[in-house]
Amino acid sequence: MPHRQGSKRAADDACQPCHNCSDTVIKRNTDPADIGRFYQPDVALVADAAKPADNILYWLNEAKIEPSGFANELPDSDLSTYPAGDPANSAEGFINFEYALDRLNDALPENRIMMTDGGRYITEVWCRVRVPDPKSFHMTDNFAAIGQGMQQAIGAAHVDPSRPVVLFIGDGGFMMGGITEFKTAVRTNRDLIVIVCNDTAYGAEHIQMRDRNLDPSLTQFDWPSFAAIAVSLGGEGVEVASPDDLEVAIEALKARKGPILVELKLDPDNVPRIRM
Repeated sequence: MPHRQGSKRAADDACQPCHNCSDTVIKRNTDPADIGRFYQPDVALVADAAKPADNILYWLNEAKIEPSGFANELPDSDLSTYPAGDPANSAEGFINFEYALDRLNDALPENRIMMTDGGRYITEVWCRVRVPDPKSFHMTDNFAAIGQGMQQAIGAAHVDPSRPVVLFIGDGGFMMGGITEFKTAVRTNRDLIVIVCNDTAYGAEHIQMRDRNLDPSLTQFDWPSFAAIAVSLGGEGVEVASPDDLEVAIEALKARKGPILVELKLDPDNVPRIRM
């Protein structure tokens, strides 16, 4: 990368190995031995992060390329406040997701460790369910892969058995190992609260199909009752399809003796979109 005083020729020479800037991978590291350890980049840059970033910014400004930004601007209003969920805003047989999260936020143990699996529901959880401090929150969907939540939640419950662990997980993620690992939580008697957000679908794909006017039923599944499975595995389970059911579940949470699963029955066509 040329310095600020470098010539245009130097800048062109630096770009020659790339051939196609849109497909260029530039690897920066202070240790030359690390640059090609896992993959071979198009351009190797031995430098600390600040110097190349400052230099790149300089040349972008020289070329009068305006910054594109990273996301939509956040509103100036209080970002921690959202309209309260409306329990009436649900079809028969389903619980309004926003309302359920608001009630759970108030009812769950305050000194909680909270974890989320992956899925379209997670940003609404982040917006509505508090944690006591940043270290008490962990997102488990590494590489955007669902189905890792139960394993990591059990690990957290072993690391700090003095605090309850609350896991929010989708139905698809729970089917990818959650059932078997829930038995592990029962066997080891962990203080684990599992909230299954069951929209009977792979939600990310469901919304994509609807947006493209394709048949969303291809993304939907007739799952078994997760609450009943939790009971069959020796834990506790409560199915929530109405505000009254939710109050029953909250009382069960308060009286829990071991791992408990709360299954929120959600309308797949009425799950809030990911907040951007």
